[in-house]
Amino acid sequence: MDTLLYFQSTATTSAMRKLDGVSQAAKERGWLVARFDLHDPRQIHDEILAWTPVGCVVEFATDDISLPQRTLGLVPTVLLDCNPSLARRNVSTVVQHPVSIGAFAAEHLLGMDLAAYAYVGWAERKFWDRMRRGAFTRAVRAAGRPCFQIDPGKGPASIGTLRARIAAGIAPLPKPVGIYCANDAMAAQVLEAANGAGLSVPNDIALLGTDNEEHICENSVPTLSSVELDFAGAGRRCVDIIAERTGTGEAAVHETFGPLRIVRRSSTRRSPRLDRCVVVALDMIRARATSGLSPREVAAAFPCSRRMAEMRFRAATGHSILDEIHDVQIEHAKRILETTHAKVSMVPSMCGYESNPFFMALFRRKTGRPMHEWRNLGAARAKGGGARGAGAGTE
Repeated sequence: MDTLLYFQSTATTSAMRKLDGVSQAAKERGWLVARFDLHDPRQIHDEILAWTPVGCVVEFATDDISLPQRTLGLVPTVLLDCNPSLARRNVSTVVQHPVSIGAFAAEHLLGMDLAAYAYVGWAERKFWDRMRRGAFTRAVRAAGRPCFQIDPGKGPASIGTLRARIAAGIAPLPKPVGIYCANDAMAAQVLEAANGAGLSVPNDIALLGTDNEEHICENSVPTLSSVELDFAGAGRRCVDIIAERTGTGEAAVHETFGPLRIVRRSSTRRSPRLDRCVVVALDMIRARATSGLSPREVAAAFPCSRRMAEMRFRAATGHSILDEIHDVQIEHAKRILETTHAKVSMVPSMCGYESNPFFMALFRRKTGRPMHEWRNLGAARAKGGGARGAGAGTE
């Protein structure tokens, strides 16, 4: 069996979604994927000689590793999510497009019509932080709105020091303010700093992270909204590029990937009518809608009758509890169709339904397309590659 080597960054952020995309695309071609933690560039040379692979993918989003040209020329190679300044023109790359990501985040927060906006950067100097900040700031100021920058400080610092710096930065900002963070880890620190300063998220601060790291976003209180990047699509594209090259003399390909969607959670659900029980209900629906959650169970979280619970939910959101459950289930189905090879007939059960015909009809009514057609469109979009921005959706 042919083998594809995958060298993975020592960072954990979004690494699994990149690997998932690589693994799925490799499986379609009958290739085995051998994964290695990347600590030293010499590893790549040694493993290539040992395995004689069809190619290799080197992912190092946060590691500034200089790779020797003689190593990169041994087999068809793609650098995934690397620092563009470290890329070689004659070696293929698939890298994120921070400008489209920053602009996409700005578009989402600007739609909330807040008093001001701000960007909170990362504590290490990274190309994606600098470029996202610039794009976000330009987009906000082009819309005629004030935009501030909060620097958490460079280098290591205690959690207490970091949160104190953030609190000092957000305290004087006009409220309500929309804050976009370099990643979800920083968004979680901003949330804690805001809570410590007695500020309400999302009423005083609408907070948006990046990467959609679910273990961070879903376990925060309130849950964190985030820009999800097309990591799986980027991984798939790396395999496609290698498959299209029969030798190392082929011309290099340089492509980008951008935002996939906004995963909207409680930290950006601003509404003067959004009471605490509705916030709890929305988080419950997001967490359990695909496990067969019923409107009756959601209404039970309110300290009132089911009828009154439905009225309070509709007053805050503009739709019923059942509509919200359906929306989350449909978005989950879209993601399954776009990022996995699960049979269409299995999708309803993966979204909490026993009746396939009902859910298939619901999907078509909500999206205007049957499931198989949605999957085909998603495959066509993925094959097209390139940075995605304006066309990305909101979950």
